[in-house]
Amino acid sequence: MLSGNNGILQRATDAKTQTGIEQEKEIVALAYNSVLAKKVSNGNLNAVTDSELNDELDNSKATASGNPIIVTFNKSGNTYEIDSNGVIKPSTPKDPNATLKVAEHKNEKFDSNTELEDKFGNKIVVPAGFKITSDSPDSVTGGIIIEDVDAGTETTSGSQFVWIAVGDVYTDINGTKNNIELCRCGFNENGEKVSIEEGYRYELIRMGAQGVPGYGISQISSYTFSEDTISRIGSVADNINASAKNISDFLSKASIGYYIGRYEARTPIQRTSSTENSLAMNDDNLTQLTEKKEDHVYTWITPLQASSLSRNMYTSDCFESDLINSYAWDTAINFLQTFDDRNDKNIKYSLQMSLNDDFVSNGTTSDKICNIYDMASNCGEFTTETCSNSNFPVTGRGGVYYNNSSNSYILTCTRFAFESNYVSPQWSFRTILYVK
Repeated sequence: MLSGNNGILQRATDAKTQTGIEQEKEIVALAYNSVLAKKVSNGNLNAVTDSELNDELDNSKATASGNPIIVTFNKSGNTYEIDSNGVIKPSTPKDPNATLKVAEHKNEKFDSNTELEDKFGNKIVVPAGFKITSDSPDSVTGGIIIEDVDAGTETTSGSQFVWIAVGDVYTDINGTKNNIELCRCGFNENGEKVSIEEGYRYELIRMGAQGVPGYGISQISSYTFSEDTISRIGSVADNINASAKNISDFLSKASIGYYIGRYEARTPIQRTSSTENSLAMNDDNLTQLTEKKEDHVYTWITPLQASSLSRNMYTSDCFESDLINSYAWDTAINFLQTFDDRNDKNIKYSLQMSLNDDFVSNGTTSDKICNIYDMASNCGEFTTETCSNSNFPVTGRGGVYYNNSSNSYILTCTRFAFESNYVSPQWSFRTILYVK
């Protein structure tokens, strides 16, 4: 009597589900009739559109789209179709045990960290407060984009990040796969992944071949690079280097993937050389951080400030934000090189020089790979990697626009060492996210 398909408990569950459906149908009906009444009162006899219905549904956590209109409730996953006569057709409740597919849940805000699969079975975790954008591909190999809906502040809303998959990444329905290792590495003259030491030796050789004076190479040849493994949550290491929050935590949480900013860091207020003195060294004057294409590239900032802004971009129990570390950078370059979707792939991405001679404010179109802009171009980028020279403790990566022709040794993964208070219009940074 209690269990079974027709038992009391099952019938109680069914009744609860049906009650929820009726409540949702009532919300849809009220919203539809409200829009219709407003249109009629204004002498507008055209059919109700999805955008008009969305204005009424804004506070109901449901979205309308298409023609005929389909209303989807974010929490339950239930959908309702409205025909041309305003009749609301019954919905099919979402199976709570069904695997969520990327293609079926685009533009849907998730209230908690939610695991989905792409069309080849690769896992992706969308952080709470984010959605997968409608123009995102259906596979991680194309660069799945998430966007802040209400994960942070009004300023950060609209910021976009791209998923970097880690581990075995499937590329078709037949199980063909590539393995992306979460690691620090270098790249040799063939663009192959090698040790950091071997990669740095190649960088020095390339510098010499491109005319860098021998005394300059001699000075930096003894440099070594490391990533601080000490937990430094909430602080920057002794005001010396832009260390990560907690590398051990990142390595644990990013075991299947993580996100990097789709663009070089952005800010709503443009920073120029005329504001350098007042803004570069004054935390009170730092403007807010975004990852929105329409905002300004964040330059004239010290590595320590870049670290502080990145780690404080979001405050969430569901995910962390931080300045990109060497593991995240090197793994991302390997990922992008493996799944390179550019038209011109003659040059390995790890060996790519900057593709722009002048500063680009909205992303270098020729340096867009798997939906990520300017890892090789435009501004160089600070990381949390540490250099052994105490006078130049901060390490940066990437191509720099003014070096495209004048210093052709500078590649995507070339390592640079900086003072902790270095500022420049040619250097920026990039923020990462990883779910807890």
